[in-house]
Amino acid sequence: MAMAPATLVPHTCDLAEPTQVDWVSPVLGTAPRLPEQVDGWWLEGCLGQGSTATVHLARKGRKLAVVKVMRVNASSHSGAAIRHEARWLRKHGVAGCPEVVARGELADGRPWFVMTMAPGSSFSTWWARCHPLPVKAVVQAVAQAARIAGAAHRKGWIHRDLKPSNLAIGPDGRVTVLDWGLVRPIQRDGQTQLAIAGTPGFMPPELLRGIVPAYTPDVDTFALGCTLAVLLSRSPVAVGALRPSLVRRILAEAGLTGIAASTLHHIICRAISISPAERWEDGDTLAAELEDWVSLMADAATEAPAPHATLARRSRTAS
Repeated sequence: MAMAPATLVPHTCDLAEPTQVDWVSPVLGTAPRLPEQVDGWWLEGCLGQGSTATVHLARKGRKLAVVKVMRVNASSHSGAAIRHEARWLRKHGVAGCPEVVARGELADGRPWFVMTMAPGSSFSTWWARCHPLPVKAVVQAVAQAARIAGAAHRKGWIHRDLKPSNLAIGPDGRVTVLDWGLVRPIQRDGQTQLAIAGTPGFMPPELLRGIVPAYTPDVDTFALGCTLAVLLSRSPVAVGALRPSLVRRILAEAGLTGIAASTLHHIICRAISISPAERWEDGDTLAAELEDWVSLMADAATEAPAPHATLARRSRTAS
């Protein structure tokens, strides 16, 4: 039976029940009551929640950070995922990841950890507040995310849950990749023992069909290709329905034509190819393609005559 495409929620470019949002509400008074502080960090507000954890704003003196706490009544797998994420970030984290500054357990046994705060907002909030987004800014942001994923790939790891709500962009355009709870070692053909995990719509089709021949970096490049397409869209799209024709329409509506459109269309469609063998092999490869596209567009803009200069030449010729 064919699986229905994952549909984007109106007014956002991410799926329903994102793992983090950008609002703040009181923490204290929830049941069971959270402590006022952990390891000297005062909990000041809830930033969001997912299926496994809640995320809270924390303060120590003038320092701000984020505390991730296992949700009440979440499964034991949730606790294991939070402990795994904290250990991984401390031992294997790359530039562009949050840094873990403390970790522990609450009195009821729920694990928590404190990590540095990513400035700015998630990509999904960026899209919701500012779309249509500037094409160059989007491509540069996704290229940064691909570089961060590529650094993890070089160390033998894949993220497995890249999507707009797990990527943050700061006021200076710097990108941070968040939520590394599903990160696992790369597993090639014949080695895969991992359960299927991720977010429908940003997962390759073979995983959604329950076929897991391997867990390789193209799982992440597929997700980044989907992310790039939805960030460039002017209205919510069904991520699971992304096909070359829809990508072409998204780029046209974004105002791209000629070589700019055809080159970016090729980059995205190769990233989201149905065939794993045809996808960009890792984050660094995808990042290089996107960075080359930005350079190509900059060169084209430099070489093209300014409109007022063209009009002046036409006026002189006519006279």
